[in-house]
Amino acid sequence: MSVPRLLLAAVLALASGVLAASVEPPRTVRPRENPRRAWAAAQYPGWQAWNVADPFVLRDSVAGRSLLFYAATGTSHINASTWEDWSIGVAKSQDGRAFEVPDNYDPVLVGRRWMEGDVIDPDDLATAFDSVAVFAPCVLRENGVYRMWYTGWNGDSVDAGNGKDRVVHRRIGLATSKDGRTWLKQRAASSAGAVLGLGPANGPDAESVGRPWVRRERSGYRMWYEGTDGRTARVLTATSRDGLTWERAGVALDVGPANAPDARGAARPLVVERRGRLELWYQGLAQDGRHHLLRAASRDGVHWTRLAGEIDVWNGRDPESEALVGSVIVGPTGACRLYFASRRALPAARDGAAREGFEIFVVTVNP
Repeated sequence: MSVPRLLLAAVLALASGVLAASVEPPRTVRPRENPRRAWAAAQYPGWQAWNVADPFVLRDSVAGRSLLFYAATGTSHINASTWEDWSIGVAKSQDGRAFEVPDNYDPVLVGRRWMEGDVIDPDDLATAFDSVAVFAPCVLRENGVYRMWYTGWNGDSVDAGNGKDRVVHRRIGLATSKDGRTWLKQRAASSAGAVLGLGPANGPDAESVGRPWVRRERSGYRMWYEGTDGRTARVLTATSRDGLTWERAGVALDVGPANAPDARGAARPLVVERRGRLELWYQGLAQDGRHHLLRAASRDGVHWTRLAGEIDVWNGRDPESEALVGSVIVGPTGACRLYFASRRALPAARDGAAREGFEIFVVTVNP
């Protein structure tokens, strides 16, 4: 065989190898350890007796501890027309895995403190975007002040058919605190006090915005958030100089192509800096209705490239269980500590009835 033919054969062999590698199924990343429960629903009556979710962990280097901000509710979600008046609480930990119940059991941020005999007035609820529920916190600590961006809801819903309603008009708010426990809501002048209200009609976030993730940048702040148009969830972004007034910057990550694990939606964004780049972790919704924990990478936080594969926090043992990741702490080696919520069997009710609700788990994975 002549030299040119040898070169051609080598090139063809290399090309076929590359092609074969490109069609291999993406690698699923699984942790080496089993998830452990980090925060459980309380076994006694109260505002967090049924569900705890939306974990956000802040490493407070000044105090030498980790703070877990989370959302909770004291009732089960019976159907889509039942209110869940979520509130936000905080717990602390020395090692970031075992969290302590605070001396003050009350939530630190609420939508509205309902009193016995209160009458629900829709016009009154509409005056504040967060008059019914607050959840999905994201917290930064700067110059001795804590700032919490969160999702709020005022009870608005639309008929979704089959006797069910769909929650609409979620919006994003801001609260500040000096100690992490006593919070003051910072009201914007418009959008019923929300710092980021609904997007323009027919836009990707016209129906709801929520689940903010905020990062400090040189010129101010950048927020990634979940926006919905009534049909599809996407990851959008906005910028701000002061954290209070925000300017939309469009879609950061749209849905994937047909048959992709995020073909029907991309939601619950969080952004971390890892191995010299930014990583966007998010929940993808596939055509079959299954959820997947996915990632994308970026150098500037604006242009994102999807990373192949997904993360299976349950090691394939429970493929039907969602892992609603709320926070990721990146270690010095690049390993990630994930805090997520998952639905699990709870201790039986006082009458012996079976209970099921969300609890918070932690696991370390190195994708």
